[in-house]
Amino acid sequence: MQAGNVFTQGADTWQDGGIVPSSVYRGPNGNWVVTMNTYNASLAQAYGAYAEATSPSGAFGAAALIASPYTTQVGTLTGTAGQNTGTSSITVSLNEPYMVFKSGDQAASIVTPIAQSGSTVTFDLPLLATYSGAECAHVAANAIDPSIIVENGDGTCTGIFTVYKAFSDVLGDYTVQMSAPSLSGPWTISSGKVFFQPTGIGNQHINSTENPSPIIDASSII
Repeated sequence: MQAGNVFTQGADTWQDGGIVPSSVYRGPNGNWVVTMNTYNASLAQAYGAYAEATSPSGAFGAAALIASPYTTQVGTLTGTAGQNTGTSSITVSLNEPYMVFKSGDQAASIVTPIAQSGSTVTFDLPLLATYSGAECAHVAANAIDPSIIVENGDGTCTGIFTVYKAFSDVLGDYTVQMSAPSLSGPWTISSGKVFFQPTGIGNQHINSTENPSPIIDASSII
């Protein structure tokens, strides 16, 4: 086996901190595609990107950005357990999952907003706990990684993206299903809930799941 560089890091701010390959596949056009997680200089945010080559040995072209963190989607939530409404400090993205973390809890809860009027947000299900100014952030607030992507025959794409680092003090890696009209995007979350998440009881359910592909054959579910 011959080893060597097949991809060169670019100068974009969204890859200043480094790049990590996520998956490699051969597209319908015969080209080889590497999807990757890239980091900004501070490593606080991670992005999704891809590059193409005519051969798996490269050279791959410049990386193209396809998914960015939802950095504006970080705020607070106040609400009562058993009620399906709450007050948010931000304008949320409807039908997309958010993490809510209350100091002293062992784990974050996942909530899905379905409507918003002013600061009042309606959720698809009642809140599991009472919150007063609790931390609330989109699951992809700081980091998003294209774990696995499938290019369909009509040019559209479907993928499982891992989202993480929503809160610096809470371990919470989740996956969401996303879709796009083409590989270059725009990519949007196509399911209102997290698609795959940590399981267990007590502290166990805040443990990281990392990329789902070593755990399950993700290609069978997209």
